[in-house]
Amino acid sequence: MAAFVLAAGAGVGAFGADLGPPRLWIPSAAERTTNARSQKPLGRPTSLGRPVLTTTPVAPYRSPDATFAWRAQAGWSWPPRTTFVCSLDGHAWAACRTSTTYRGLRSGTHVFRVRAELRRRRSQANRFSWTIELATPAPAEPRITSQPSTATTSTVASFTFEADGAAGFACRLDQAQWQPCASPVTYIGLAPGTHQFCVRAVSSDGISGPSACTGWVQAPLAGSPAPPPPVPPAPDLFAISGDLPTLLGPGTGGPLPLTVSNPNDFDLQVSGLVVSVQPGSSRPGCDGPANLQVTQSNTASGTVSILVPAHGSVTLPAQGATAPELAMLNLTTNQDSCKGAVFTLAFSGSSTRAG
Repeated sequence: MAAFVLAAGAGVGAFGADLGPPRLWIPSAAERTTNARSQKPLGRPTSLGRPVLTTTPVAPYRSPDATFAWRAQAGWSWPPRTTFVCSLDGHAWAACRTSTTYRGLRSGTHVFRVRAELRRRRSQANRFSWTIELATPAPAEPRITSQPSTATTSTVASFTFEADGAAGFACRLDQAQWQPCASPVTYIGLAPGTHQFCVRAVSSDGISGPSACTGWVQAPLAGSPAPPPPVPPAPDLFAISGDLPTLLGPGTGGPLPLTVSNPNDFDLQVSGLVVSVQPGSSRPGCDGPANLQVTQSNTASGTVSILVPAHGSVTLPAQGATAPELAMLNLTTNQDSCKGAVFTLAFSGSSTRAG
């Protein structure tokens, strides 16, 4: 409803006697609002140009720090005495200026907002959101707490180890590939010569730390079978090696990881991998074929093959090929003569040039 105020010249000091006849005054809507609330209305949010962000974090977001800078929109300029306020992650607006840096942010999603202000006017806010994924530091180098003596005749080697903050471990014997492992780890049936064991800790994100290594020399046992002479590399030839990573006992066994190595300058398609137990053992009265049983890999039939890259290697199981399994039979006869025995295995297979 409109308000009407009749103002007369006589007796009204604000106007004075020379203002003439009475006049009719109708307040505007803004004046009615001002009189009702006794305050000035706020300016519209669009009364100032929204800041344009020129500096923001860059993906991938691996840093705990974030820097932001901004300028006026193209064709705009902020009046003198324009100020800025910023907000991070929904916190209260606070005075800021270009550029502004936040440090020590945690992993997760963050939201930055900025707007311009001039007296009682303010611009629309501009915002930027990003998700920080801080890199997990690599775990510390493991400590090897027990190991074989530096010179031994034993064909069995056991190790224990520990590391602070490790989610798991990976181990390697000599030049074999890294394999997941846990303390303690034991290797059996080792050939005479110089050996090296290495272990490294792995974080929950799969990051490997520095490795710890130790070496020892294994002298040959008296009466043990001599290792076969090495076969020199030749075109289309490949090498097969494997050690059972567990101790054998009557009725026990496990997978026998086979590593197929290709010394050639071309890729090989390898199949027909067969493991056979050689007669005898390092202990008199303990015969390998009479006490051991081999379950062949599915490559033995020739229907499954693996691709071995030039100057590379593949360890079964891989590429759909299973690893063979070796088990010790639980015979009705006494098998005490096989305690500490070392068995010799022979490997064979066939290959063709890939491609």
